[in-house]
Amino acid sequence: MALQAQSLDYRWPNQPCAQVLSCDTGCTACNLPDGNSAVLLGTNLGAVGVDVCPHPVELGDNALFTFGWPVIADNDHKLLISGLAFQPLHIDSVIVRHRSGSDGPERLRVSISVNGAAPELVSDVYVQTMFTLSTFTDVGVVAAPEGNVSGMFQIELQAYQGSGGNWDLDEVRIVTSPATLTGISELNAPRYSDIPRYDLLGRPAPRTDIDGVFFDRSKRIRVQ
Repeated sequence: MALQAQSLDYRWPNQPCAQVLSCDTGCTACNLPDGNSAVLLGTNLGAVGVDVCPHPVELGDNALFTFGWPVIADNDHKLLISGLAFQPLHIDSVIVRHRSGSDGPERLRVSISVNGAAPELVSDVYVQTMFTLSTFTDVGVVAAPEGNVSGMFQIELQAYQGSGGNWDLDEVRIVTSPATLTGISELNAPRYSDIPRYDLLGRPAPRTDIDGVFFDRSKRIRVQ
């Protein structure tokens, strides 16, 4: 069956679900996205080093008011959104609707980690004082490593450069489309293996540490 575009929509509505967010001064919000499927699965938002409190901004719709952001971005303060891809997927865009409160953070860093790798910075943007959309495109490809049934991604949101005020997150949308990969099993293959290989003229290629392009016996291209 052909894959279709998939998206995860985090809106934190004021309704019960399997994972909820709540606080003493706010309300309760569902902490799971719309759009989960057999191809793409999003988990609940997590917080590191900051306080999160859902507050209604429209009837039935909450924004997450977050507090405790540093002046300089660091790994001890962030929000995390994780997901699993059961087929190779290209993350076409990440759309964040957010604002800065009084004395709140003026900047937002967005990073992504794929399959447990170190996070890579996607963008660093200015935060408006009213709700606006920040769109980050061509974020990356998520695919299962060899021997795994799914690939994993984690998006980090790090607000910073404020004076103790809040940063408010109203919505996050992650838009994906099918990714076509050739020889994905080779991406995580060791540099040295016992599989016979051949050069581009079909001649047996000796096993050395010389970089180059080779074919294995299944006619798949291996780049070393």
